[in-house]
Amino acid sequence: METINQAKSLADILAGSFETRERQSGGTFHALKDNAPEWVSDAVREAHGERLPCDWIYQQCDSVASDIRQAIVHDDREPVDIADYLEIEPDIYTASLTAWLADHLDNLNYCNEWAEEFSTGKVELVAMISGGQYLAKREIADVMIAAFVAQWEELDA
Repeated sequence: METINQAKSLADILAGSFETRERQSGGTFHALKDNAPEWVSDAVREAHGERLPCDWIYQQCDSVASDIRQAIVHDDREPVDIADYLEIEPDIYTASLTAWLADHLDNLNYCNEWAEEFSTGKVELVAMISGGQYLAKREIADVMIAAFVAQWEELDA
């Protein structure tokens, strides 16, 4: 029981590490709170890879953190099962997909990777972008999940 309570507390910390802020120029963005634990900051930095800070990646990290919390706190999932539980899906609107593609040159690499790995012939452009975005979201989710599980295992040890 103590292990589950630790996982729930840790999931609250993870999800509570993010906030939505307003830009002076208008619009909102996702960011880490100033008091976010170092392990969460490290995971977000790892999710960015070699990129500069990116609003879309922060948004995905925040979303995954909320999904992890949902799985642990409300659905009583074990931390080791989280990767199997979370459903990663690409955006459904073409405008969102093309905006993601245009956001960074490296996003095209995800699309090419998806086409090489999963296509069996003629591929529609939207399917290729959707597949690429799925791979990008999956990569971010994997980083956030690994950070959460590693932190939980450290507490459990």
